[in-house]
Amino acid sequence: MVYVKNESKFKLLKTMMITRNKEVAYFIRGKLITDHHLDLKFNNLEELNNILIDFDNLLICQGVTNPKFLEIPSHRNGLKKENIWRSKTCSLYGQRKNMFGDVICACCTKLKRSLQTGLTMVQRQVQRKYKLTASRKKLQNCRDIVARKMAQVEVCFNRLVVWTSELVSVQTSSVIKYLFQNQKLKIEALRTSVLDAAKNALEHRISKLTPKVQY
Repeated sequence: MVYVKNESKFKLLKTMMITRNKEVAYFIRGKLITDHHLDLKFNNLEELNNILIDFDNLLICQGVTNPKFLEIPSHRNGLKKENIWRSKTCSLYGQRKNMFGDVICACCTKLKRSLQTGLTMVQRQVQRKYKLTASRKKLQNCRDIVARKMAQVEVCFNRLVVWTSELVSVQTSSVIKYLFQNQKLKIEALRTSVLDAAKNALEHRISKLTPKVQY
């Protein structure tokens, strides 16, 4: 049996069951593994000792441990547990360490590639959401500016209406005043002309009524 200490707790990683028929079954994390290169039978203690050594040297799949993939909520081919992603078909052991020093099985390696693709999509969605939020904020600012400008235009338009009304009133008053003065001048001229004509006619009549003196 092989134990590992994790957060002050010991967890069982490897177990091996030996039957009376000298057959061996291997378990990793409590699950039976079958797709492996280990011997399933032994005939003597030396072979059993070699089996124990081979099983002890068997590398355990660590799963996908990169914390950046924790942003992904779920995946159809994987399970996330204790901040570690594992393929649903994880073989539980690895053949060798990768270039980063991690032990990961072929199924979890495929899952890691898929998670990377999913993470890229999630990051793009976040970026699009951020850009959309920024665009909406900018659009709202433009709307606010337009609303303020429209309010200013409305104020100016109301002032223009008042000024136009006042101007029309002034012009109307001036026209009426001009017409009245012009008509007054015409009436005065007509009155003078009538008075002059009446005076001339009266003088003419008087001249006819006056007796002539003969010497």
